[in-house]
Amino acid sequence: MEKVDAIIVGGGDFPSHPIPLEILGSSDKVVCCDGAANEFYTRGLQPWRIVGDCDSLSPEAAG
Repeated sequence: MEKVDAIIVGGGDFPSHPIPLEILGSSDKVVCCDGAANEFYTRGLQPWRIVGDCDSLSPEAAG
């Protein structure tokens, strides 16, 4: 599978299909929009950047 340069993850349903999960896990630059970082964190993944006002960001995901 071809590697993508960057991925932006927004709120809503997190991908459950193996293909997008593989892409998310292999990308060097994943930008999470605000609370999307919470789900990213619970899956053991580390976003490259978090953008937004962080009003829905959990303390665990904030680091």
